[in-house]
Amino acid sequence: MAQETGKGLRLVVIGAGPGGYAAAALAAAKGCDTTLVEAGALGGTCLNTGCIPSKILRKSTGLFREVRESDTFGISTREPELDMAGVQARKKGIIAAQQKGVAGLMEKNGVKLIQGRAALEGRDRIRVDQPGREGLTLEFDRLILATGSVPAQIPGFPFDGEHILSSDHVLDLETLPESVLIVGGGVIGCEFAFILNDAGVKVTVVEALDRVLDIPGFDGQGSKLIQRAMKKRKIKCLTSQKVTGAVLSDRGCRVSLEPTNGQAKSPAEIEAEKVIVVAGRQPATKGLGLETAGVDMDGRGYAVVNEFMETSVKNIYAIGDMAGFPKPMLAHVATAEARRAVSHALGSPGPMSYRAIPSAVFTSPEAAWVGITAKEAEQAGISAQTHTLLFRTIGKVQVLGELDGEAAITADTQSGIILGVRLVGAHATELISQACLAVENKLTLDQLANTIHAHPTVSEVMVELAWKATGQALHA
Repeated sequence: MAQETGKGLRLVVIGAGPGGYAAAALAAAKGCDTTLVEAGALGGTCLNTGCIPSKILRKSTGLFREVRESDTFGISTREPELDMAGVQARKKGIIAAQQKGVAGLMEKNGVKLIQGRAALEGRDRIRVDQPGREGLTLEFDRLILATGSVPAQIPGFPFDGEHILSSDHVLDLETLPESVLIVGGGVIGCEFAFILNDAGVKVTVVEALDRVLDIPGFDGQGSKLIQRAMKKRKIKCLTSQKVTGAVLSDRGCRVSLEPTNGQAKSPAEIEAEKVIVVAGRQPATKGLGLETAGVDMDGRGYAVVNEFMETSVKNIYAIGDMAGFPKPMLAHVATAEARRAVSHALGSPGPMSYRAIPSAVFTSPEAAWVGITAKEAEQAGISAQTHTLLFRTIGKVQVLGELDGEAAITADTQSGIILGVRLVGAHATELISQACLAVENKLTLDQLANTIHAHPTVSEVMVELAWKATGQALHA
């Protein structure tokens, strides 16, 4: 296979998130004359207001809880305190170091970095407005759009940063409220619920659907496990309920609720010091000039792309969250799409595959999944069976003291090929990569069962699960 080369090709990337900066670095490494334009901070949502800062808070609040419960491990401590100013200082330091790393990566690969807001002026050029400077026009042979997404707002709950908060606001809190109501039981809502609960905040989650994490690939049993963990932590979870309005008061917010399944539930109102709205995200395409260039968008504002990440304009590509719905809007998906878009822009055929995309949720216990469930397999006309195993059967899990959780593996009943894996338990977000390897390469239950795993490790849950599924159960 001939090596891809972009020599002489002018390639511009708009957006320096995990998709955009990856595309720029890859294109420049292949010889393209590459320019990266970013209106905000390097790293995009993931680094600045998403994946990284939320996991920094997760680490601090989780450690705070562990210290409070350390007597379980034979350790006596004084009453600990959570210093949110210190947590925020650590967060800012980590983000600054990561931003510096991205800038260094661009410099190393010869990417021209321009700070400014870009908009299309046609099918072969963009205009960049730079603060305090005259606008700049750039012509391109190929353009990759990677402008990401922003928190979605819902009627009656405008973000004000004080009473009604977005996910961005939560990540900057230096003083914790006594109570919060989280609108939305998806990935972000569930993560925040456990983060704030670990910090000592009284948390209520309201979800319009009949279960939290109602996401393709994650079955109802997985949702039950997370909701059970919420109940154990005294996180109140109200499903099949929607918020209809909020009234501000001296004590915070009084929020009205309405059932979505036609059945009355109480309470009809909830009071909380702050309301956090995490009911999805929307593409950041406003003012980008997509219409000017003739780039098609769907009814929700996402750029329409084909399997090569091309838009309706053949030399313009879109990746990441702005080309998100209905595919997963995840940082690692954006990076994978960057690779596919750059390769196609340089003449290499091959579609983007979403068959083995992992999802990871940093709750307590963690949740992660890849592939399809037995129900989804049945809908696709595949005969499949799901096998389950409790995490507590694994020795290392007992050592960690994180006993909650269950692993599930779905396989084709005829061939034994692994179709999907769902994990709820200790280190699930790390273990899922092994499952991705199995699903992507169509490995069988027998192949997984015959793979020796190190002991004592949490990863043994995968081989024990495969042993059980193939009738060779040892500890299960």
